[in-house]
Amino acid sequence: MGYGYFDTVSSATRARARMATGSTAFTHSAAAHAGAAPALHEALDLTRKPVRESRDSADSPRSTPIAVLCDVTGSMSNIPELVINDLHKLMRLVLDGKVVSCPQIAFGAIGDANCDQVPIALGEFEAEDELAEAHLANLYLEGGGGGQMCESYELPLWFFGNHVHTDAYEKRHEKGFLFLIGDEMPYDTVRRDQALRYMGVAPAQDISVKEAARQAQEKWEVFCIRPAGTSHFADPRAHAAWTAILPSERVIRASDWQQIVPQIAATISLLSGESLDDTTALMSASGFDAGVVSAATRALVPLADTTAPLAAGALVAGPARAASRGKRL
Repeated sequence: MGYGYFDTVSSATRARARMATGSTAFTHSAAAHAGAAPALHEALDLTRKPVRESRDSADSPRSTPIAVLCDVTGSMSNIPELVINDLHKLMRLVLDGKVVSCPQIAFGAIGDANCDQVPIALGEFEAEDELAEAHLANLYLEGGGGGQMCESYELPLWFFGNHVHTDAYEKRHEKGFLFLIGDEMPYDTVRRDQALRYMGVAPAQDISVKEAARQAQEKWEVFCIRPAGTSHFADPRAHAAWTAILPSERVIRASDWQQIVPQIAATISLLSGESLDDTTALMSASGFDAGVVSAATRALVPLADTTAPLAAGALVAGPARAASRGKRL
């Protein structure tokens, strides 16, 4: 964990091979659906190891943690395939653009603790491409869906606020990046019994999702990406539930599923000090489609307006935001 480096060329080659042959990286999920493997891969089982870490190392002397957790119920179960096929573009922007130092990325899945087999799964933070992809590929793409317009997003919010430890925060007081991708609402409460059952750790008593989100935001730049084309994208109740616990500019509507990974890349770029114009250029250079780049950056204008650069120690708004605030290097 945290050793090696991300080879974007090798990752891109594997993605092209899968797309050319129509094969999938998610063989564990296929085996689980066929009854040939347990639904929850042991490497992603938090009850076996109820902590995750992103640490500095000889290969990553100044680690930057990035976590991407996808709702894998219903139609959302297609999202991880898009993520793994575009992962090399995300990492190319981060690495070649020198947007952050020593990225370490972790992947996870979100379901419903009231009805799903795997309501939460989370891999390790990895710097090396094959290891990172392996954790992503071991997700169980549950599908189904309970029809109640809620998933257990509150569980990872509490876990990241309390049981994910990073040298970025503990040594440098720098927040990591946490992206939750889904179209439904979180439940109102982190239930102690569910947390203990599915994560092996729990709060001393039930707590509100608002408190869990507050704890997560102390250590993480937290975002919810809500992709169009999903069951509850247009439902105002779902959007309102998220803006009740996160700043509105951090609840991002992606107009297309293909926009999800570019949205993650652009968000990291903006929060690390790049201007919106420079972010657009970096995305294009990383291989993202021009139309997707345009849509992704339009969706991030509200966020860009809140991340105006510092000039002579003062917060600057408007056009001056094009000046760099300084990257996380």
